[in-house]
Amino acid sequence: MDVFLKKIQLIYFPFLFLSLLFVSGYSFVHWLLLVNLEFFSLDEDIVNLWLPQILSWLLSIIYIRPRLKRLKFVKDNSRFFYLLIAVQLMAVPCIVAQEYLKTATGKLTQLASIQELYLHKNTQYYQLQQSYIDKTQIGLQRSLEVTGKHSSHLNMALYIAMPIFAERADSWHAKALAWYGKVYQQEISNRLEPDEKEAQFKAFLAKSLNEFNELDPQSFVYLERLAPSSLRSELLSAAQKSPLYQAEHQTIFMPKFEPFEARNGHKLVWIFIWFVVGALVWFVLLLRVNLDEKSVKPRRK
Repeated sequence: MDVFLKKIQLIYFPFLFLSLLFVSGYSFVHWLLLVNLEFFSLDEDIVNLWLPQILSWLLSIIYIRPRLKRLKFVKDNSRFFYLLIAVQLMAVPCIVAQEYLKTATGKLTQLASIQELYLHKNTQYYQLQQSYIDKTQIGLQRSLEVTGKHSSHLNMALYIAMPIFAERADSWHAKALAWYGKVYQQEISNRLEPDEKEAQFKAFLAKSLNEFNELDPQSFVYLERLAPSSLRSELLSAAQKSPLYQAEHQTIFMPKFEPFEARNGHKLVWIFIWFVVGALVWFVLLLRVNLDEKSVKPRRK
């Protein structure tokens, strides 16, 4: 029992403390520098996805890896497996927390029309009392991306940017002040023959355009202004192919169809669930391996 308690004290509780400190600390710095003070701007993919994973690796290597050396593993690669699990158990709740921070702190601006967009300070969300989404003078961007382990998947995407106006008559003579984004995606095997992949891509484009023709873009409840990200970059590339694009106006919106009050979804609950699951998984993993008692015995002088 003393050995078990020592294992909990040396490895289990430090991991829990480090996880809580990392998620809360990273979220606070994110909110302070990027949301509250707007000290600088970073790509959303970096802030919400890549930095949490990179920092989780660094913290685990610095603080968790030395403690794992106190355990007696049967297989040599088991220690790395435990380290990998620790990284994911820290990174995932942090990633979810950043998504929650994004929606929870986002402010809603009411506009009579899109013509008032640049009369207000930038916020994350907007509601338009009057709008016309032009489906005829759109911009298109096609994308193929190889993903997955051993490059086994091929992601096909079609990005469509539609100009936003106050009313239909504006689309006859005015340039677009902002854009309404729509994305169609499909994944296929990258192991297919080139001819088959090309046929599938053409079928995907045809299906996506048919769905787009049936789309009612006016049915949105509010709009989300996209921050710098890979999604925004692709939609901006699409907008640049429209005859109504002007370089000084690069605001891209994505439509939201649920009430504004429901924007957070269940993210806060999922953060708590991940912490609980992480604590249980780490506890079970520690039960499966013994503590090296020699590593905790005090050295004789």
